This record gives sequence, C-alpha cells and structure tokens, in this order.
Amino acid sequence: MKKSIHPKFLLFVILFLYAFTNHAQVKPLPNQAWLEDLEVLDNLIKTKHVKPYWVNTESTFEAVLKNAKKLIQQKGVSQEAIALEFLKLIATIKDGHSSLSGSNRYELFGYLPFSAEWFGDKIYIIRAHPKYKQLLGAEITAVNGRPIDKVMELLEMVVPHANTQRFKKFSPYYLHLPGVLYGLGITSENRKAELTIRAPDGKKQKVKIEDIGDEEDLLDFIAEPERSLYAQKPDRPYWFKYFKEDSILYLNYNRVTSINEDNVWAFCERLFQFIEDNPVDKFIVDIRENGGGSNAYSTPIWYGIINNPKINQAGKLFVITGYKTFSAAINFACYLEQKSKALFIGEPVCDHPIHPGDPDSFELPNSKFKINLSQFYHESSFYMDERTTMSPDITVDMSFEEYSRGQNPIIDFVKRYKKSSPELLKTINPKFLGTYQFSPYEKLDLIKTGDAYAIKIGNQLQSPLYLGKNGLLETEIKGLQIDLSSNENLAVIYPDGKKRQLSKTNSESADLYQFFLDGRMKDAYSLLLSIQNSGIDTKIWKDYALTQLALEVYYDLKGKNQDLAKQRAREILNMAIELNPNDNEYASYSLRFY
Repeated sequence: MKKSIHPKFLLFVILFLYAFTNHAQVKPLPNQAWLEDLEVLDNLIKTKHVKPYWVNTESTFEAVLKNAKKLIQQKGVSQEAIALEFLKLIATIKDGHSSLSGSNRYELFGYLPFSAEWFGDKIYIIRAHPKYKQLLGAEITAVNGRPIDKVMELLEMVVPHANTQRFKKFSPYYLHLPGVLYGLGITSENRKAELTIRAPDGKKQKVKIEDIGDEEDLLDFIAEPERSLYAQKPDRPYWFKYFKEDSILYLNYNRVTSINEDNVWAFCERLFQFIEDNPVDKFIVDIRENGGGSNAYSTPIWYGIINNPKINQAGKLFVITGYKTFSAAINFACYLEQKSKALFIGEPVCDHPIHPGDPDSFELPNSKFKINLSQFYHESSFYMDERTTMSPDITVDMSFEEYSRGQNPIIDFVKRYKKSSPELLKTINPKFLGTYQFSPYEKLDLIKTGDAYAIKIGNQLQSPLYLGKNGLLETEIKGLQIDLSSNENLAVIYPDGKKRQLSKTNSESADLYQFFLDGRMKDAYSLLLSIQNSGIDTKIWKDYALTQLALEVYYDLKGKNQDLAKQRAREILNMAIELNPNDNEYASYSLRFY
C-alpha cells in the first residue's frame, strides 16, 4: 500500500518516461512465447490469488482462457489484441486489486494526454495537455465514431472491477490508453484516437489526439482556488476544517496511511481534542476520494469516532462515500457502518464490503508483464455479507455543473439535514430474547437497552431494532433485517434478500472476540483450528485477519490496562503465526509494536 500521489505528479512521471522510451509498445513475441506466458498467468491466478473464483465460476474463467489460446494462434492478430487477452483473463477474477500494474499499462499501451471522470452517466475531460486545451470541460460522446456507451461495453472486458462503481472509477484510466483502444478494434492506429466531444458551450466537434511523448504537465479544468471542498488538498491524506457559523467539523480522509510530518496518531489526538474543546453539532467524514491504504492506520480514527459520545449520535455523524471509495477505505466504512450511528451520504462504494486485497506483484517470463494478484481476503463486514457494494442511506450525486462551479452539494445537504428517526421496537415476546449462533465464530444477542430492543453480533455490530414494513424489523445497516414472525428462533434477512434462520444457543457459545478479550486463548485457538480444518468459507483464522483483531483487542483493552492490552495482542499474533506457519508476514511484523 503506497502513499497518495497527486495526479499531476503521476502524469508528469509517466510522460517524462515516454520522452526517453520513444513511445511505448507491446513487445512483439512469437505465438509460443505468448502461450507460455498465458500458461504461467493461468497457474499464478489459480495458486497465488487468495480466492480466484470469489465472484465468477471456474468454468467462466476456463472459457476466457480457452478463447485467449485460440486468438493467440490466429494469423494477423495484433500484438495489442493478444496482450488484451491477458487483461481479459485477469478481469475475469472480478477483483479491482488484481490487474496489470499501472506503470506497465502505460509502457505497453501508450498514453493519450488527458484525464476524464464520470459525473452521473456522462464522462468529462478534467485535465488535458496544453496542445489539446480545447478538450477541457468537454463531454466525450464518441471515440473514432463509436458511441461512448459502446466503447465502455468493450472496455468492460479488460478493466478489472467487481461492480459498476469500480468500473466507473477505473474505466477513464483505460480510455486514454491508445494501444488498448486499438487492440479492442475501436481505433485503426495504436497511438492515435479521434474524440467526439461536446464542449462546455454545447458545440460538438471532433478532435484528433495522439501520444506525443511530452513530459509537459497537464492543465486543470478548474483552477485550484475554485475547487470543491473535498478536492482542496489532494496531497494531504487527512485534514479537518471547522465551520464555526454552523458548528460543523469536516474531516477529509483521502488515504488510509500515516505520514511522517503528521502521523495519524498525533493527528487523531489533535482532532479529538478539537472536538472536546469546541461545539460540534455535526461531524462529517469524507472518504469519497479515498482509494485505500493499510487498514491498521484507520483504527485510531474509527475507534476514536465510535467511542466519542459527543459525535457518535444519530443526526450528528455523517460519512460521505463515492465511486472512488475503495479497498481499506471500504473496510473503514464497514467499521463505521456497523459500530457507529453514522448516516451515509453520497454514492455507493467501488467494491464489495467483503473483498480480496493486498496484492503481490508477479512478472511473466517472456512479455515481462507485471501482474498484481490479491493475497488477502478482507472480512471487515458481518458474516455472509454478499453485497456487491455498500449503498448510502441517502444518495446525493455531484453534477458536472456543480463540480465546475466548485460547489459542495453533499455538504450543503448535511447543513440542511434534520434528524428523522424511525420508530424503535419497544414491545417484544420475551421468548425471542437470548443468544443465537450467528456464525462459526460469533454469536448474536437479542437484548433490551433502556426501553427498546437491539441486536449485538460479536464485536462487529450493535444496532437498535426499528419497526419496518410487513412485520420485519430494520437495523442501522441498510437492508439488514430481522424476522421474528415464525417461532422461538429469529431469522436474519440480508441486504441481498437471502434469509437465514438462527438457532438459540447458550451465552457461553463460541464468540472469538470475547474469548480474546477474556484471555481464553485455549478456547480461541481450538475454535480457530476447528474452522481452519472444517473448510468453512471464512478466512478469520488467516494471518491478516488475526493481525487486525489483535489491533482491535489492543484498542479495546488499552484504556483499562495497557500492559494487558499488549500481552493479549502478542498472544493473538503468536496464535496467527502458529496457525499460518508458512504465511504470517503481517503477524510477525506486527509483534514489534506490542
């Protein structure tokens, strides 16, 4: 996981490299060499990716592989078209973390010097080389005469994505690769394209653009002082601003990382002290531009939020998500969705709440393609959460016109927002109260809190129950419902509509996190070992998952006894090492911090 890099600087580096490589291209190879590389890629995906068939079936993957072998052996096929067969195979995994590396894409397929973004269902050019400054602010309607929606249908085959939001985020990065457009048959030349645009004044025109190999910087459509609030400091991973007149505190969280000049722990100390010292009627956490990072660095932020009663209240805490919210930022959103009273606003995020991540890089022997493949499966949401995205409670989009004027429609919405709570469940048949086994490693408790009722799932979720439609009970997780209509057992209805009947159990039943908190390490180890040996489709016993749990247990205990907190964390990490003797880099590395 790397630090955030300003888009201008990244493009400068890319263009600078082109000046010395005299235009990028796919290395010509004989068919046999391509086939050898394809076999290596096939093996890498099947043996190195943490869960290659997490979305698509193995038969789907094999069909794409078969077509790739067939195309490679055909006569007259361009090297770009062959290279795209590798991208298609990777894209079949449906994993936004698994891809041809970014630098490799530009080396192989070139670069048309513009950047674009989606606003609603239209794509606009927001940066362009000075030679093509007439493109700034223009909507792209076609490429080489092919309507943009048809172009996107072809790009869907090569862009790695698990949902439409990730494609929305990633597709502009492929749209400006001329070799990709050529390999897909959209253009007739591998370094040029013709864009049909609708300029800001409404006029349509055609502009021919080429990979010019110039290191000159790109022009921005919007001058820096006019930027919307969320985009004012793109180089800062986290910063906050106070609106005194509205008593609103705004936290912009751009990257899940920690920087030397203002580490995340020092930043959080300053942030929460500010909250303590000032009136805060509403607290906004903006992660719409956050593409991820390392989960450990988000813990002091979300933990500080959920344990601060001044801001963790319905109607006071807001989280802004968007189609660029990805990876560790989605995990961060999951923690707040499950553990806080936040209202989510904006657009859906660009991956599943439970998803693969943390890729390693591999190089193919002949083509030298650098391939990223996910190594860990992040289960930051509740057990069996199969949502393809996390949808906000309230959808608020930004139009291109609002972006152009530097407006903040979501911030304006929060300023106007008046709390409107659904009716709490205050009457229940006592027979439903008690403990249920929710997953192999956590229990669900149906409990009374004050004069109302709530559910608590391990350390993952505690939510009041609200009266819903058709006799169902709503939770604070959008779409997660409870059904008490049948017998003494309750049923959970998931956001995707599937329903699970839970059985009652005793209060001492398996709950991994509670075992850790209580120091019942033998019970925890036995539980994890049974899950590991059972083939149950959960990665809770893996190195990365236990490393994250060690961090959470540490935070939960350190306020009471820091020495005990460190001891528990070390015990969990050592357990992770023992359960994963050949794959424990996170746990081994993390031991030094406790």
